[in-house]
Amino acid sequence: VSLSAFEDEYRSLLNRTRVKNPGCLLILMEPFLLRAGGVNEAWIQHLQDRQKVVRHLAEEFGALFVPCQSAMDAVLHRAPAEEWA
Repeated sequence: VSLSAFEDEYRSLLNRTRVKNPGCLLILMEPFLLRAGGVNEAWIQHLQDRQKVVRHLAEEFGALFVPCQSAMDAVLHRAPAEEWA
């Protein structure tokens, strides 16, 4: 799915959620990946673009943002990515 379609659909979902549940706390989790296996630079760029969208939407909607990529990167100090996959 294109980046603009991803953002539009995600925003639409958040808007519908807010309409049906006005008092809910939104928690948006950052998409993440492990640099293992067939992951290449194109995948990484694709994901980083979506990570930016999710972070922006969390700010826009006053949602809690969970930075999953940095957490996943931190565990790589304990074991290589292949062991977490």
